[in-house]
Amino acid sequence: MGNAIKTSGTAAALALALACAAGSRAEGTATPSLYAAFEAGQFVKYKYRQEDFRYAWRNRAYLDYSTHYAHSERFTVDMGLGAYLWYNSFPKERNEDVHNLDIKRVSLFISQGRGDYRFGDPEKPVAQLTLGMFTYKYNSDARNLGEYLYRSGAYPNFLLGDFDFAMTRLTGARISSGFIRGWSNDLMLTTETDIWPHFDWTLGWVTRWKPAEFIELGAGIAFTNIISADKDHTDPRSLKNMYIENLHSDSALLPGTDIKIEVVTGDTGYYTFRSTKLMGRAALNPQALFRAPWLGPDDLKLYAEVAVLGWKDYPRPTPTDTVQVNSFYSDRMQRMPIMFGFNLPVFGALDLLALEVEWYGLQGPDSYQRRKEEDVPVPQPVDLWIAKNGSYTDSDYRKDNWKWSVYARKELVPGCSIVAQAARDHVRHDFDSPVQLDREEALTKTGQWWWAAKIEFHQ
Repeated sequence: MGNAIKTSGTAAALALALACAAGSRAEGTATPSLYAAFEAGQFVKYKYRQEDFRYAWRNRAYLDYSTHYAHSERFTVDMGLGAYLWYNSFPKERNEDVHNLDIKRVSLFISQGRGDYRFGDPEKPVAQLTLGMFTYKYNSDARNLGEYLYRSGAYPNFLLGDFDFAMTRLTGARISSGFIRGWSNDLMLTTETDIWPHFDWTLGWVTRWKPAEFIELGAGIAFTNIISADKDHTDPRSLKNMYIENLHSDSALLPGTDIKIEVVTGDTGYYTFRSTKLMGRAALNPQALFRAPWLGPDDLKLYAEVAVLGWKDYPRPTPTDTVQVNSFYSDRMQRMPIMFGFNLPVFGALDLLALEVEWYGLQGPDSYQRRKEEDVPVPQPVDLWIAKNGSYTDSDYRKDNWKWSVYARKELVPGCSIVAQAARDHVRHDFDSPVQLDREEALTKTGQWWWAAKIEFHQ
């Protein structure tokens, strides 16, 4: 997100649009769909490059055209072309007098490009194979926080999120199976197209089990970067990502003398982009036991999700970064976000009102700065930016463990809805200038938060 139109993106979008048009004329059944939305919001209190600011406006507009084409009962194709209008969201005081940074941007993207084949009975398939680019969401209850397995990174650790998009787009292959009643599974092999190291492959498995109508359980595991496009990129070996463990001192003779000197030795290792991420979740729906006519179908639902973003422990990085910031390499609890959600009763006034709270004990910047800019699996140091009004310190990152979100949705008429949210979450700034980049989340301190609202139309 946050990149202006590029020639290659425009060409791909045009090719996809032509494919959609051609598909509608081929044999079979083609069903088009259209989505449009206008969004406005404001960072009330926030930070940019570890400097505190107030009141930054954010505007966006979206348009998505998709076609579902059924070649047969077994084989279907979904293609989508999207565009969104946006502006840089970092503070105007830091524009460096470059007025072009205030103009509107329009970005094109492929919202989906997938083929699905069903094995066995098309009505109740034994399995389904999906190939291409597809949206993926395993936690249907999560509205903002959660969905950790594919919206996160490990070594260094970071969480991603944005307004009303608690899911991700994956590229690769997925085999889904749900022929056993109450139990379904997804096995996926996906390639990395968004962040360095590009084109590595991740193997993931997500399972869901519904033993009774009022309870749902889920779990997942992802072996990230398990297949390397270039092993030297996945497992770099440089002074930037080197660590030393098992330090011990010994004595040795100074060459050519009888003088003994103390020598400190240890084992050298290197941090890697490879990781093992784990996820577990649960949801309880009391209305499966009693149906209250004055409540909405999702009211009173309680849900939770927990993840381990990197199972393996590493020694703390040395020598320049502080112990407080980087102890998450050796402390698994600092790599475990935990989210709880509850759908508040709204008695029909809204379709949904969800409150979500998250605890994440990471004692350092939630940032992928060095992964993106320096291609190394090490965390962003606290003193990366020289802020004009005072940079952040270790203590600021030891007080940012709690996040929250309030999400509301209401359908006004069929095909038109209003969505609103207030949150202190993992949102980041929109920017298109490498000079102005900040890949750290925008809300860290307790009082920092933002809100957003949109009206959407769909057909």
